[in-house]
Amino acid sequence: LHYDLDCIAKIARNHGVEIIFLGYPDITSRNEIRKEIANKYNILFIDLVPVFAELLTKYQRNDLFSNDAGHPNSYGYRVIAQTIAKAIIDKEGAPLE
Repeated sequence: LHYDLDCIAKIARNHGVEIIFLGYPDITSRNEIRKEIANKYNILFIDLVPVFAELLTKYQRNDLFSNDAGHPNSYGYRVIAQTIAKAIIDKEGAPLE
């Protein structure tokens, strides 16, 4: 995973493509690799772990995740999209148009 993400980040940077890495619940070791590569290439890293942890204090897991318990359901994907949009707006300092 480390090598693959490093290659993706390097190729994106060399082609002027901005990418975003996400930290996702239940895969902590992979999230650490994503953070490391994001720092190395100055890539926006959005950690969804605390976002979902906070929501799971109010909702049941099946309110956010599909039946396989690993993939988000429609509400979970909405949360991810809103979190990404907010991070981009915060980074750029202007609303998306």
